Amino acid sequence: MNRRVVLTLMIIGIPLLLGFAADIVQKWDHIFDDAFITYRYAKNLADGHGITWNPGMAPTEGYTNFLLVILLTPFIYLGYDPLVVTRLLSYLWLRSCSQRQRADMVPQRRLRP
Repeated sequence: MNRRVVLTLMIIGIPLLLGFAADIVQKWDHIFDDAFITYRYAKNLADGHGITWNPGMAPTEGYTNFLLVILLTPFIYLGYDPLVVTRLLSYLWLRSCSQRQRADMVPQRRLRP
């Protein structure tokens, strides 16, 4: 990439990253109540009651994100706080996506025959 493109990306990218970081810090304590529905289903599954709202009742599907229930279950079984685990998984996924995006933006050099 030439200098002009790099400079333009820096002028646009750095303020966007700083704004994104400030937004994360500002909303760190903001929690949606839907997450706790997922945590309850994952806790019941980790405790061996199955995917149910109340132990001893028939399995129900009252959660909105099956994958998160399954991902959180082993962590809850091991005694970790599901809120902290969810945040860490979210930021790891964000980092993974941004690394993938960066890899897609950097031109690949071809070997000359």
